[in-house]
Amino acid sequence: MKMRIAARLGLRAARCVAPGGHDRDTGWLGRHDLTMTDPSSREFFFVSEAASHDGLRLGLAWLMKWGDPRRDGIVIVPVKRQFERGYQLADVLGVEVTKTLGKGNRVKTPSGRYLRGYTVRTFPRYGEHGPVLAVWLSGKNLDVVQDSGAGAVCLVPWLKKDGLVWAKGVGARDLMGADASEEEPLVTDPVVAAALESLTRRVNLSTGIVHPMDRSAAVWMFRILRRGKQAWTGDEVTAWALRHGWDARHARELGEMAAGFLQGRRYRADKRTAWAEDILKKWRAVAEDDR
Repeated sequence: MKMRIAARLGLRAARCVAPGGHDRDTGWLGRHDLTMTDPSSREFFFVSEAASHDGLRLGLAWLMKWGDPRRDGIVIVPVKRQFERGYQLADVLGVEVTKTLGKGNRVKTPSGRYLRGYTVRTFPRYGEHGPVLAVWLSGKNLDVVQDSGAGAVCLVPWLKKDGLVWAKGVGARDLMGADASEEEPLVTDPVVAAALESLTRRVNLSTGIVHPMDRSAAVWMFRILRRGKQAWTGDEVTAWALRHGWDARHARELGEMAAGFLQGRRYRADKRTAWAEDILKKWRAVAEDDR
């Protein structure tokens, strides 16, 4: 069984990672830059072509090449059935290989790296990990990987929007060649960006807006911004928080609150704001100075 699995993976994976190859299925791979940066630092990547076999192949090629090959590469999916026949992973790697990964067993690739398969529920969240390929994860599921000890993470999204929001927030490199630009502002309204900077300095980033005082500060910040007719989106706020040191789950919670205000939701907070009376004026002054 192991020999058949290795042979199946060897055939498929070798075709997938061959640099500059002309194979009719994977010739596109050679046209994309897979040059890796420092494998000792934490790096983030994504595939902007969502829900496609080609995007998945490119993600797997990254997983086989990144960093020290002696460290296991991890494939993580939302639920176990996505390792089974009928899903894209089985189409790309072969049914026997993905079935083995789904059982929690290791599989050796032609590059010498072993792969392990996990679901979000079984993924060990603590400790150091080798490179992680997050397949079709979003929202809270993606938070699990983002906040883990993974040395490098590559996202293959099911929806392109999920990939772009996360990539913009963490500054991920697009394996398809079009990086999420770090020069574009994460939040289009500079006054909102100034307010988020103030909130970030105020709250305990290890707990986000869980503590009542920090949550109240966030609620009042959005109330003040809304009264000042400033503009934002929930995705912008999530991406900004990710880039500025918030844990993924806390960044998402802040973004959800931001979106909730736009939808007319009401949030409880202290009766009196802890922000200065002229705080909006100060945020606008900071925004003007940063232009």
